Amino acid sequence: WWTDIGYLASYILAFSGLVVLARRVSPGRDLEAWIDSALLALAVIALVVAFIIGPTVSDAGGLSRDTVMGILYPVLDVVLFTALLRLLIVRRTPNLALSLLAASLILAFSADLWASWMDATGHYSDYEVLWSSIFVVQLLAVSAPGAERFDPIPVTHSDTITIGRAVALAAAALIPS
Repeated sequence: WWTDIGYLASYILAFSGLVVLARRVSPGRDLEAWIDSALLALAVIALVVAFIIGPTVSDAGGLSRDTVMGILYPVLDVVLFTALLRLLIVRRTPNLALSLLAASLILAFSADLWASWMDATGHYSDYEVLWSSIFVVQLLAVSAPGAERFDPIPVTHSDTITIGRAVALAAAALIPS
């Protein structure tokens, strides 16, 4: 129980850090980027409900602390993923540190959701290799050249629709809820 409090607090800190970083990197109008990120996150949460939360609730039989944690962690992963999308959805000059940070967070989200799915469906596996690779990518992200500075995006370019952004939104719209 006490470890869950620490993990839940880390989600709050990580979300806050990503929001501050996103506002520093792209200080312009960000309502459009948040809306786009939320739409993509809704598509992801639909998949999470279908493949993780649904089996977790149906197998639980009742509401226990383990069931609530089994639901809460994947939902918080998607909330954190939304903040990462907000950071990445706006076009900017390439930055190695930001790319490595994004890669490590996407790996961590994937691993966490995969582990939740494995627990929800009764499959169990060894996660050490996966978590070790995530740790290595995170170390590279904080030590990469450019990790201490980001060039802010001009306000006029902060809500430009790119091909990648349009394709991601179109794909999100195709996922049935």
